Amino acid sequence: MNAFRVAALLFLLILAAVPAKAQTITLGVSPGLDVLPLSVAVREGLFAAKGLTVVVRPFPSAKDLCAAASGGGNGQFDGFLGDMVNTLLLLGSGAPMKIVATASASTPGQRLFGLAATPRMKGATIKNIAHNSVGLAQSTFQAYLLGAMEASAGITAGNLRSINISNRLMRAQMLLNGEINTAILPEPLLTQAENKGCTVLATDENLGMPLSVLCLKSSLATKPAVLAPFLEAYAQALERLKAAPERYRPLMAEVCQIPPDLAGTFPIYAPPPPALPSQEQLLAVQQWMLKKGLLRTQLGYGAVTAGP
Repeated sequence: MNAFRVAALLFLLILAAVPAKAQTITLGVSPGLDVLPLSVAVREGLFAAKGLTVVVRPFPSAKDLCAAASGGGNGQFDGFLGDMVNTLLLLGSGAPMKIVATASASTPGQRLFGLAATPRMKGATIKNIAHNSVGLAQSTFQAYLLGAMEASAGITAGNLRSINISNRLMRAQMLLNGEINTAILPEPLLTQAENKGCTVLATDENLGMPLSVLCLKSSLATKPAVLAPFLEAYAQALERLKAAPERYRPLMAEVCQIPPDLAGTFPIYAPPPPALPSQEQLLAVQQWMLKKGLLRTQLGYGAVTAGP
């Protein structure tokens, strides 16, 4: 073997020994229980073991996240975790993102959202509160959930008069004070309000729908060398949560903003496996959004998901 071939072989061996530069993915998130699996995967090095550097960037609210994600994040991040309505709003406006997995979904026995009545309305049920005021963030997934809860209870949609109160903490406090009669609240605020005398009238538990999804930039979502290890690491985090949920109680209290009075007892979130929402599920949300004027045209399944 001549000197040139020896040198070329040595060069190739050196290249093989040098680890490839890790793909960095910055994900925008807003407060919610669905952030826990991502946090597990980051804290325990599951993404890093797959050659990915994942950074979770928190935003104060879904509204702030949606604003930052407009136009694909304007370089701020490479993906986000958002509710179905905000996600489809962003994708419908041209944000170069694709849904890669469901992050939270309606699960019997595990509520993530609920309709609650003020402590002053003793004996209230969802069927006897028609024409009362309900605090929620209008033109959002909360409004979609309210309609689904009304339909599930056999109530005509629109029986409740919605009042726009986008700040979830303000909404909960107004409900406790009796300034509004009912409100849509996320967990753990729903449990906290219930512990203080509010009545939970309906929840998302049996609605059979995805609630939030993980999205990546189209350039990453269509790259198997990135998407496959990303979802594998995420699935590993789900397995660890399922195998030893109590181990992650301190992390959940930290990243999911669990109030101190609930930190020791609040149920450990058990997320669904990383599958895409179905065509029927996406269509149902879009039909509601089209009716409300939130979307101009229906979006094709392949245009908004990383699926076939």
